[in-house]
Amino acid sequence: MNEMTPTTASQSLRTSRRTVLTASAWSAGAVALATSAPAAAASTVPVGPTDLSVELLDPTTDPDTWAYVTDQPVYAFGSTSTERFRASAPSAMVITNLGPNAAENPAGTLDTRMMNYDYDAASSSLNYTLVDSPMAEVQFSPSGTAARSWTWTYLGTLAPGESVSIPLRYTVGSGLGSILTAAFSQYRYNLFMSATVQDTVNQENNLSEKVGYFPGTFNSTPEF
Repeated sequence: MNEMTPTTASQSLRTSRRTVLTASAWSAGAVALATSAPAAAASTVPVGPTDLSVELLDPTTDPDTWAYVTDQPVYAFGSTSTERFRASAPSAMVITNLGPNAAENPAGTLDTRMMNYDYDAASSSLNYTLVDSPMAEVQFSPSGTAARSWTWTYLGTLAPGESVSIPLRYTVGSGLGSILTAAFSQYRYNLFMSATVQDTVNQENNLSEKVGYFPGTFNSTPEF
């Protein structure tokens, strides 16, 4: 059994060459994802030109050292009141209407990929980080294996020039019981996140990508 040690408030920012190459390869697929919105989201786009942008907010880092600042709660699977640990990850996703027409029920996708922080190894199909929103006007629906991809919809109307900030919520778990959920929270990993929004005019602002850091509850042998 591994000895538990407290998680620090910040960790040194480290991204290996292999992680960078992996992120680059993954990004190519995400760009394709941005240009092919899911059928579920397509039904929510109004008739007429719309020009929307999406932005995942930057994870918090120390401005002097560029170290990660772990300020985002990560909850236990099945309980949004039980905090496992804190991570450095985007706190929100901002959708902006750049066009001259109102946008009703804007929608898009959110895709995630976990990579072990120490070994640059991908997680197994059983392990994932659930991302959704506590905002009542936002719906998240799984669209991929092991809940790594979602479609999202904002149930509202954005006037020209208006933005909405959608808060993000993170949960760790395998969905197979509390034992695997607890074990999973031991690992530290990077979470690659890619958000898209669907519109009918400009594709240049339809994709936002960020990398978060999840330290887990203690330093064990970080191996998926």
